[in-house]
Amino acid sequence: MRSGFKFDDFLRRFQAQDPRPPIATGVAPAFVPQAVEPRKLVDVVRTPPPPRPAAKTSFVLTGFTDDVGFRIFAFQTVGADGARLDFTVKADLDLSRKYGILLQELPLLCRGMLERLPEGADAQTVTFTEERMRLHAEHRAAEREAGRQRKAPRRPATEQAASQTT
Repeated sequence: MRSGFKFDDFLRRFQAQDPRPPIATGVAPAFVPQAVEPRKLVDVVRTPPPPRPAAKTSFVLTGFTDDVGFRIFAFQTVGADGARLDFTVKADLDLSRKYGILLQELPLLCRGMLERLPEGADAQTVTFTEERMRLHAEHRAAEREAGRQRKAPRRPATEQAASQTT
């Protein structure tokens, strides 16, 4: 037996902290059944889920055609009554190059423009105007500038010391 640990001392300290009746040493405790409250059955009532907010109208790109200097994108959406509605957006390719808008960006920008149309808009043919292209270019330039102004991450001290010694 180890000299530093005495089981009897441990047992006394444990029993002093334990609210249950003391256990005799060397004797296995007898199983004493405790009164248990009967489980209460709870009626689970399924409540219908809360109504979902009105889904934002989504437009699906169905294709595009080229027309002398323009790209015409075709989109389709499902109206509130379940009818499919066709929309077209005409984008000037020369203006898109002027404002640095990549050809791959145009369908997404056109879809975003359609999603911002007011509800019940009758116009099913929309033009991606020079003003919208200019606004997009300014917004992208502001994002780039904000990215440049962010503080550059610091190099760990071990790399700095290694680069100074070599």
